[in-house]
Amino acid sequence: MSAIIEAFIEDTSLIDYWIEKGVFRIGRGSDCDCRIDHADVPEHLGTVRFRNGQYVFYNRGGTEMVIGDRVAESGSSETWHANEIMAVTPEVSLRLVVDGDPAPAARPDNAMLESYQQKRREERRLKSVQNEEAQKEIAEAAKAKRAARSKAGSGLSMVASMLTVTLLLLAGFFAWLISTTGQPDQPAFNPLRVAKSLLKHSSDLPPQLVTLLQETQQSVELGDSKLGKTRLLRLQAELERLKADGVALTVPQGDTQVGYEDALRAYINAYLAQLGG
Repeated sequence: MSAIIEAFIEDTSLIDYWIEKGVFRIGRGSDCDCRIDHADVPEHLGTVRFRNGQYVFYNRGGTEMVIGDRVAESGSSETWHANEIMAVTPEVSLRLVVDGDPAPAARPDNAMLESYQQKRREERRLKSVQNEEAQKEIAEAAKAKRAARSKAGSGLSMVASMLTVTLLLLAGFFAWLISTTGQPDQPAFNPLRVAKSLLKHSSDLPPQLVTLLQETQQSVELGDSKLGKTRLLRLQAELERLKADGVALTVPQGDTQVGYEDALRAYINAYLAQLGG
């Protein structure tokens, strides 16, 4: 099996590009081998070469690209390792997927290609099932713990207290979406609250996402525009990867699971706009 490039476009499209040549172009142009039909993608984003068993990306666009945890400045090159995500724009990211021999190879016949795609679909399905089962186990454990506390407490009084706490947690979790009333100078959306609220649940989030969120928030708080935009795009790419892998983008709130994907996307877009991204 050869290598492919997975393109994630605007959270709705997942397109596979089979790598058949040792040198190929990526971009929006009609002459590109990996053609990304999106207005924000340059005509020629970059060129990829297969050398010494590895793929190297040469940035031919006018802006920097984030590959994994590294930055490829315009005109420079970076090794593109297997399973690393390249953040192209907030709406477009690419992932290099290698299955076996990474060398370019002719596109397989339909039967082999269907077998490969079926394997990928099954992998994603299994990851989704595993995440759902893990979330159910967490919910059941939380339910059992609350039941034990209820028996040791004062019955209805304890239940009422737990319901109150749950409502307060839910209200606090979504509080970042609403500005403080009566203060016209306050923004309608405070991204800082998103970061703080999510980091309170760091033990329930994927470790890599926590690390990227902490680094991103540090950069934007320091006002480092260049590093901030780089880390925001990296955070965006990790969010896309988790979603593509079927990871449940939720945190427990009482006996329910609350999704944070939309809030985190709003956080990323708000800071990109603030930093001129």
